[in-house]
Amino acid sequence: MSGPYQPGDTGSNAHPERTKDDDELTFGALEQILDQTLKAAANRPDSAADALSDFAEVARTHRGKAFKVDPVVVELVRAVLESQVGSRLTPAMLDNLSQCIAVTLCDDPNSRERLERLWARLSGQRP
Repeated sequence: MSGPYQPGDTGSNAHPERTKDDDELTFGALEQILDQTLKAAANRPDSAADALSDFAEVARTHRGKAFKVDPVVVELVRAVLESQVGSRLTPAMLDNLSQCIAVTLCDDPNSRERLERLWARLSGQRP
């Protein structure tokens, strides 16, 4: 990958030198993060309620905005990361990681579709 995500990037076309191996490494790392997050959430019954509250705050901030990687997905991802690992990351690291994960999620058609449905529900635009 070629450095941090820049606003306006729309996915893998934003980093043409990215290879399939890069995507597989990123996917593997994301799977590990997700697995660790799910294990941690199982030990914290209030984490689902916290995530919904964080998502609702993002929806209030961006109510009426169309689904876009930036700012919508970036801020949804950031909300999750802040609650799970935010205290261990600098603000710049959190920004870059949120943007990278958001782009990666939106590069996958199934993931993007689920995120679009989530955003439609959160923002009151039922699909």
